[in-house]
Amino acid sequence: MKKVITFILFLCAVLLLFSAQTPSDAAKAQLNHFLQSIMPEQLDRFGFSNPAELSQVKIEPCFRVESLSETEINQWNEQKTSDNVFVSDSLHLFPLSVKNQFRCMLAVDYTKGEWKAVSIGYRELARKMDLIRTAWAGSEIKIIRVYPLQRYYYVLPNAPRQNCTLIRFKQGEGKGISADYLQLTPISEAMTEMREAIKGGNHEN
Repeated sequence: MKKVITFILFLCAVLLLFSAQTPSDAAKAQLNHFLQSIMPEQLDRFGFSNPAELSQVKIEPCFRVESLSETEINQWNEQKTSDNVFVSDSLHLFPLSVKNQFRCMLAVDYTKGEWKAVSIGYRELARKMDLIRTAWAGSEIKIIRVYPLQRYYYVLPNAPRQNCTLIRFKQGEGKGISADYLQLTPISEAMTEMREAIKGGNHEN
């Protein structure tokens, strides 16, 4: 009986050793699976121009994702800090780069007791975050998902003033250079605009 228990404990230890212990472990272990699932006719959808680029992909440091619900937006006031406004998600987005340019992102989430890569995509968000990280080189940057508006914002938590700046995807708005993202939106202004957008049913970004 002791041998059986010892074997079971050993097996559990082995499984724990080889399971992804961190989001980064999961991204590294499962990246090839997702890259291999991309068909040649889908390359542009994921930001790649030819099949050879798939072998040149590099995993970049992830962006932590936090979220905002309608309740949190409506309850916000000037006394609240970012720490008690934005809700941390388990989702981590790892940019995938080729020649130091973000092409798409690998999403890693905590599910069923372990870290797993769950999807690949986010091409347009990757392109925007590439410009934002260039504009704010060396700064911590968080991505904020605003569920009721189906929008993404970015936050620099260590900036002198609390901020929350919309990532625009509409053609012609901030589409090409890092300088487009140097102007941070004060969080008070962002929250006011979000409330008005929710009331008016305006989900455009």
